[in-house]
Amino acid sequence: MRALVWIILLFAAAVGLAVLSQHYQGTAHIILANTQYSMNLNTLIIGLLLLWLVLHILIKTAKTIAGLPGGFRRWGRKNRLRQADQALNDAGMAFFSGQYAQTETHILKLLNNKDAGEKLPLALVLASYAANAAGDTVSRDKFLTKLEKQPEKYRLPSRLLMAENALSKGDYATARTNILAALKIAPDSLPAVRLDLRRTLAEKDHEGTLKNIAILQKKKAISQEEAALGKQSAVQIMLKNINNIKDLKRCLKPFSDNEKHGILALDIAQSLRSMGQLKEAVKHIRTAYKHQPNPELLHILSEVFPYLPDADRKKLLEDAERRLTDDKNNIDLLNMAAKMAENEHIWGKAQHWLEQAIVINDTPTLHLALAKVFADSGRADMAEQQRAIALQQLTAENADNE
Repeated sequence: MRALVWIILLFAAAVGLAVLSQHYQGTAHIILANTQYSMNLNTLIIGLLLLWLVLHILIKTAKTIAGLPGGFRRWGRKNRLRQADQALNDAGMAFFSGQYAQTETHILKLLNNKDAGEKLPLALVLASYAANAAGDTVSRDKFLTKLEKQPEKYRLPSRLLMAENALSKGDYATARTNILAALKIAPDSLPAVRLDLRRTLAEKDHEGTLKNIAILQKKKAISQEEAALGKQSAVQIMLKNINNIKDLKRCLKPFSDNEKHGILALDIAQSLRSMGQLKEAVKHIRTAYKHQPNPELLHILSEVFPYLPDADRKKLLEDAERRLTDDKNNIDLLNMAAKMAENEHIWGKAQHWLEQAIVINDTPTLHLALAKVFADSGRADMAEQQRAIALQQLTAENADNE
């Protein structure tokens, strides 16, 4: 814009002089002190223009010469910035290619570049993670020390790395310190929450485990299977300190029915059995088994069966029989029903269900169970026959294994 203004002004001056020269064709007089100089007006104009041109060229040349040192400095800095960009790019490519030694080489080039500037924190992060992956703890700690000198907002990756290393060594106090520092820098850091979940699981901190799982579920950053296993671990820890039904119900209040009758079903059943709450255990197992059939639940049910009142035992046996009408090939249900019938001395049903199970899966265990039914019911010869079959099967299995 300034150049355009100058062009317009010079053009206007040229036009003005041209018009003036049409009316004044005489001589221009220049007086310096007591001396007067006379010359043609056109000559004066041309001379002034030439003088302006020469002065302009001299001034431009002087400016160019004076600016050479600064230009060289700017060129050098630009070149170093380009080299820093290239080194950081090469380091990133080497890191994600698993070439950790080359990553460190490129990072060292960048660290020696005085114009690395804002690229330095990322370079130190790459270098520390590369050294950690390569098992070079000395270099890793050296880079982490340099990274700790950077502004706090750049220290999140180093905190996460130190927490992960502390967890791998079982140093949970150091891990917790670094995780809290990471969450202070970035409260929404999902990697930090994941690391804290690992810590709480390892330290059997059920409250911390449930809190971290809730955060990850809210952010949709954990699978249903992983969340269920984490909750199961937390509940197992909680149940160890519970010895009455009231506390158990309070403990399970935060969990849904699907969780109580699914992933947590077996732990709840075992807790109820250990507390002597046999009726509650039976009620829970029946509901949970409908929700998700689990053979271990049937095993617990067969264990508590003999200690139940007569009416409850009769009801359970009738319920098992009804279930077998619709699911006659369920070998776990057949085995449990046979044990119940054996306990009630209903030898015919016990024998029938065990024989039906043997047809589905012929194993030595089932033959021995059938032998016990025959022995308890006074049929010693048939019991001996079943023991012989079981022994023959076991001998054949041992021969195959050899």
